[in-house]
Amino acid sequence: MKKAYVEGILLPDGGLVYPTTIQLAEQFGVARETVSRWINRERWETDRAFHQQRMQEATDAEKARQLSKAPSLDQRTAELAEELKEHGVEVCPAPAASGTPEPSQEPTDPVSEPEEEVPQSVVPEPLPGEPAATQQPGPTPDFRTHVIVGERARFDTTSLTLAKALQAEVAVTIQRSQRSRKPAAGNKEANKDAQPLAPKELLSLAGTLERAQRIGRLALGQTTDNQGLSSPDGTPVKVDAEMSVDVRNSGYDKLPPAELARLYAEAIRACPEDGAGQEAPGAHKGAPRP
Repeated sequence: MKKAYVEGILLPDGGLVYPTTIQLAEQFGVARETVSRWINRERWETDRAFHQQRMQEATDAEKARQLSKAPSLDQRTAELAEELKEHGVEVCPAPAASGTPEPSQEPTDPVSEPEEEVPQSVVPEPLPGEPAATQQPGPTPDFRTHVIVGERARFDTTSLTLAKALQAEVAVTIQRSQRSRKPAAGNKEANKDAQPLAPKELLSLAGTLERAQRIGRLALGQTTDNQGLSSPDGTPVKVDAEMSVDVRNSGYDKLPPAELARLYAEAIRACPEDGAGQEAPGAHKGAPRP
């Protein structure tokens, strides 16, 4: 039961879900109160958080290994680099990682110091009628963890490559439009027949670029503009009703997007680091009505 709660349940389609106390009680045929007592007494929540942290660290390490060996983009990316070079923008490739490690600069001591003994945690004995506590997962993930980590890393690497390809397509389209309006060789006048990109096309390119940025940031493990509150297992976090704002009665629904963005930025800057709620200056008075 603890293994299912801490490490999650792997679905046939490859998904990983973390069961709730109700699901564990139904699956193992025990009372929900008993499951909650075991979780609180043996601190299964802490073990789950440690396991998820190790999973994320292993995923980041595998992702970095795959990104270092990922093939470059197609010939279109090379053409984009040449076009940017014509406009004075130099595209420098990333330095390749050397195969031989650099020698350490710290002096080596021929006499090795004795290692300190690490005290082992004592596992409390279970009460009669209760299952024995399983051993806490060690630092080395099991085979199932390796499979999940590999799939996550490959998916993120593919998403990042596609995001770069989308950015390259947008840049090539804009560069070709600008180049078509330039004067031809031997002619000082610009090409009057060439039309600039229509506003609809520009909006489409901007939307594609924004989506590519979000895909790339998510693939790299960075946050996007969506700052929703959720727990590590993906379930939403309940927000205190006193911290919420009644949009219909406050007038925020009548503000332009630029003003809403400004108020949102002020609220983010005013929030303390510990996560406690704090409104922006003047937010409690409501938005000005037109």
